[in-house]
Amino acid sequence: VDQMIEVMPDGVRVVERRKRLHDLIDTGHGACYLRGAGCAKVVEDAFLFFDGERYRLYAWVVMPDHFHVLFQPINGWSLAKIVASWKRFTATEIKLVLRARQESARQESGDPGSARLLSGISEPLWPREYWDRYIRNEKHLRATIAYIEQNPVKAGLCSNASDWQWSSASGESERYS
Repeated sequence: VDQMIEVMPDGVRVVERRKRLHDLIDTGHGACYLRGAGCAKVVEDAFLFFDGERYRLYAWVVMPDHFHVLFQPINGWSLAKIVASWKRFTATEIKLVLRARQESARQESGDPGSARLLSGISEPLWPREYWDRYIRNEKHLRATIAYIEQNPVKAGLCSNASDWQWSSASGESERYS
């Protein structure tokens, strides 16, 4: 199968590799630090915090091991600065949540060596790069929002997008009430 990708024309090969990578990510491979409610809430709250000030937020979903967010920078804020701010803030806060979870597990077990060292994340929490996309028209905007909000359904995490708590589709955000 991978040999088939290698003989594809460059543009097609890049698209096919990205699709396969997204499929792997959606199946929950890798570190799933966002699986816990505390960590997912950190990310969702970060998205909501500067909505209307630094950017216009259209859609988001926090998955167990990644997130998707659709927004439009405003007031002179660049995409790069917004994403860097999210990554910096959420990485710090998530490590605090994981450290508290580790301490709680240690206290419950009564064995200081039984808790896995979650706070000592050796690799960066977020990759340096991110994928961005230029939205070309209203149809593309709607399709992108649907892709984001349907991500938990596609990954088999829920049957309806509105059932996934950490998403613009959930209806639980004050923004959409």
